[in-house]
Amino acid sequence: MMFYAFYVCFLSFISFSIYQVVCSNKMNNDMIFLIAANYLLNISTTIFFFIYSNLLLALLSSIFLLIFAFFLIRSFKNVFGVYKFFSIPYLLLVSYAFSFILIECL
Repeated sequence: MMFYAFYVCFLSFISFSIYQVVCSNKMNNDMIFLIAANYLLNISTTIFFFIYSNLLLALLSSIFLLIFAFFLIRSFKNVFGVYKFFSIPYLLLVSYAFSFILIECL
């Protein structure tokens, strides 16, 4: 149980920090960090769900993956000036993964 609390606190801290960076435009290449974070959260969600069958950690990872996907799309808007069309399918895929894991948890 302590591991779950540490995992949530750690990802919450990272999410809050990234939110501050993305909203204030303090980093020039924050999109690279957000893409790497999305890849890591995708991998961790997949590993927790399919390999370890740990639904709670998969649900937590998918929640943070959804948050980081919104940050990534906002970063695309900050860099390119408009929302890119190709970010919509990624957001739909992440939303589908979150809803699928949520249904499996219930």
